[in-house]
Amino acid sequence: MDMTVTRTTGLPWPTPTADIDFPAQSWESHTAQIDARWGRSGLVLTVRGEVDAANADHLADYVRRCAAHCEWLVLDVSGLDFMGSSGFNALRRIQTAVAGVLRWALVTGPAVSRLLRICDPDADLPVRRTMTEALGYVQDITLLRASG
Repeated sequence: MDMTVTRTTGLPWPTPTADIDFPAQSWESHTAQIDARWGRSGLVLTVRGEVDAANADHLADYVRRCAAHCEWLVLDVSGLDFMGSSGFNALRRIQTAVAGVLRWALVTGPAVSRLLRICDPDADLPVRRTMTEALGYVQDITLLRASG
């Protein structure tokens, strides 16, 4: 099922992208749900439920499509009850897709933190402890304060 909406007004980017299909405000599988909250230049995606082999590829695809329309992105997976290794692989694919294109951060909770201790021991993913810390990181607030 294709869940896209087209946004044509009030865009925070140049108008040539106005005709591109925008990902829907939410995405849902049988075990997971994502809610999208769009800001002027970025996006917060909140994921709840379980990410496993059945939906990890769909999650990665949805995030990559959303990332094409913003300057920064926060992926909040702190509410997940479970994330399998295929979910970790999806996070790595997201990281590869957005590298050098936008700034992103990952807010984790207990289920994902356990997985990352095993699968990402070198802390390559941009994990932040809180939403406040993640938003500060992606919006580069420390640099703005230093220059202001």
